[in-house]
Amino acid sequence: MAYLGIVLVSFLLSLALTPVVRILARRTNLYDLPDQALKTHAQPTPRLGGVAIFLAIMITLVATRLTTHYPTGTIRNFRYILLGSIVIFILGLIDDIKPGGVRYKWKFLIQFLAAGILLAAAIQIQFLQPAYLAALLSLIWVVGITNSINLIDILDGLAATQVAIAAASFLAIGFPSEDIYVNILAAAILGATLGFLPFNLRSRGKLFMGDAGSLTLGYFLAVLALGCSYSFKHPYAVYAPILILGVPIFETLFLMYIRVKQGLSPFRGSHDHVAHRLQATGLSSKKILLVMGAATTALSLTAFWISRVETEEKALTIYTTLILSLLFIAWRLTAIKMNRVIVNQ
Repeated sequence: MAYLGIVLVSFLLSLALTPVVRILARRTNLYDLPDQALKTHAQPTPRLGGVAIFLAIMITLVATRLTTHYPTGTIRNFRYILLGSIVIFILGLIDDIKPGGVRYKWKFLIQFLAAGILLAAAIQIQFLQPAYLAALLSLIWVVGITNSINLIDILDGLAATQVAIAAASFLAIGFPSEDIYVNILAAAILGATLGFLPFNLRSRGKLFMGDAGSLTLGYFLAVLALGCSYSFKHPYAVYAPILILGVPIFETLFLMYIRVKQGLSPFRGSHDHVAHRLQATGLSSKKILLVMGAATTALSLTAFWISRVETEEKALTIYTTLILSLLFIAWRLTAIKMNRVIVNQ
């Protein structure tokens, strides 16, 4: 009931703050303009929805802190998590406000610094040795997931839906035995994204989350993944977060593969996203949203199943089946004919 209360508070805050932020964005003329070939919206759209999401999460976390008692270690973890998230949020906000955005090299540098903040609180991969390898892979994981949510934010409601399902999955798989910060943070993220979603999906009065939203939410999800132990039954359950975040991870790897195969930099934009390819088959935006949401739900349920199976052999069988299935899907996606639209980034 306590976690449901956190979801509700965060939801109501996001629902109340989002229209306020939209008014602010309009008055300050902060619009996402349909001025590039890759833009799919027809009208200038306010893009500061991430501010409302971030404030809803932060206010909820502070309110929870003031009304409950955390273990000492959890308080320390929260301080470092919030500090890192503030760094990422400011980076995303500057990218939303600054004409031309922030160059990707600076983005990566700042993201690695924010990921490094987590290492100071020992929030990192715990099952690998030596320690320096675990720390290095933790940095790559945080930066990779942070950007994967940004990459998938190309269709109304897609990023928010993916994040909401993932947050709910981390809450379900971590409850009730994991570190309390995982459950509280997951509940706050779930509520905030659900509160924002109606404004992102509407045809009139629409609002984009922008980089301030997608990058920060990606950072939070990376943190959640590092906070769970997933299972004490077999070691292969530690890979469950890869399944929960499977759709944005697949999107990132698929885009990198396609762009490199075409002789392009993976940091250049193109019409090669999974959603673009599904659109090319004739699917509507709503159907794409449902298909990709269903995929994340199925992968999350599989992650929960893997965390509960009794033997390593069963877990390996599930993983093998999934890998083969994803390779088949990737092959089918690459066969879809696309118009080559490329922009510099």
